[in-house]
Amino acid sequence: MASYPQSVLDEIRSGAFAREWRAEHASGERRLGALTEAARRHPIEAARRRALGGAPAREGSQVGGPSPGAAEPRPGAGDPSTGAGSPSSGG
Repeated sequence: MASYPQSVLDEIRSGAFAREWRAEHASGERRLGALTEAARRHPIEAARRRALGGAPAREGSQVGGPSPGAAEPRPGAGDPSTGAGSPSSGG
């Protein structure tokens, strides 16, 4: 019996994950929507909102984009291309 991480890799390599994701997208992302809504109603999410305040996690955010209300980074701050902000640069 394969481990869970191995089974996930096998699904990716076989193309099964891509086929499932395309079908989910074609269906209007109903399953994803249901899972997201269930996560919003989960008690840990209510506790997170009480502890941190504010809106549900990642509401309105886009994959790869900043979270709503995220501060804009300062130019060069933590920029890997300049080394600024890295422990080795002293900045």
